[in-house]
Amino acid sequence: VLARERSVIGSFYRENRFLISLDQMPKMLPKAFLAAEDAEFYEHEGVNPVAIFRAFLINLQSGTKRQGGSTITQQVIKRLLLTPERSYERKIKEAILAYRLEHYLSKDEILTIYLNQTFLGANAYGVEAAARTYFGKNARDLTLAECALIAGLPKAPSQDNPYRDPGAAIGRQHYVLRRLRELNWITEAEYDAALKQPLVFKQMADGMGRQGAWYLEEVRRQLIDLFSEENAKRLGSELPVYGEDAVYQMGFTVQTAMSPPAQMAADEMGSVSATPMTTETMMPMKKGCSSVAHMMACPTAEAAVPTGAAISAARPIPASTVTMGVTRMSILVSLLTALPSSAATMAMMR
Repeated sequence: VLARERSVIGSFYRENRFLISLDQMPKMLPKAFLAAEDAEFYEHEGVNPVAIFRAFLINLQSGTKRQGGSTITQQVIKRLLLTPERSYERKIKEAILAYRLEHYLSKDEILTIYLNQTFLGANAYGVEAAARTYFGKNARDLTLAECALIAGLPKAPSQDNPYRDPGAAIGRQHYVLRRLRELNWITEAEYDAALKQPLVFKQMADGMGRQGAWYLEEVRRQLIDLFSEENAKRLGSELPVYGEDAVYQMGFTVQTAMSPPAQMAADEMGSVSATPMTTETMMPMKKGCSSVAHMMACPTAEAAVPTGAAISAARPIPASTVTMGVTRMSILVSLLTALPSSAATMAMMR
């Protein structure tokens, strides 16, 4: 959700995720994941028989299903298409689908999906969200030591993340660094320097934080009303999901009329009005319309429209631009453009 000058007020999400491409990551970040999860990724065809046999022997000796021997391609399949249960039947399905996926997408496309989809603890999905959550920076700015820590999280992201158990997270980081050194993907000097680097855990602020919270909540409520099934059908629009699901899943960018300096000054002075904001009180009625819903459904009626107050959607709607009299907020809704990668990759990520 953007302010008037297009700065970020905040975001709505069920999974905290920011999609980035491989060229937006430091080169060592994908290598750290490969070292920890699938060092032969660029050599196999979706399934690594040696890794599966090794995992089978370990599970047989321990009497449990401690290891699965999954490749990164198999993990993408499990994440997107299958359940997380550990069974040999699921592993067979996983292997078949992984083999097919390898012939449909390139290795780089599969790795991009994995690095954007994998859960990394603390409600962070993908490496960009993890970088912001644990180090307060973008993924492109991560150091080798920080890359190694994030790459160590997929094994037990909820238990071993640095906010829950810093010792376990650093232990996994050391494992990843050792693997990188064993594979000769880093030098001894780089290994020693990464081990010695102090790690500072902090979270990147999400937009305006608490200062924009009430405004952000009102935007959320109005969007849910705007994209309700009843309202969308009145506008002649067919959406795959409606209401709250549309707001959280459709990937909208929302621009509002908020001025952050004015908002912060109002918060500091304690002058924010206590009068509840509702859709009905914010929208003057057109002549001949008895309600907001009626107003949106009768485009021929007259309306008192303040300058710059408009709501539009990027999806084709018969009444393509619906102009409303919103006296305290104007919202421009447009679908986010996806990563500059292939359509096939984006289809998989969705």
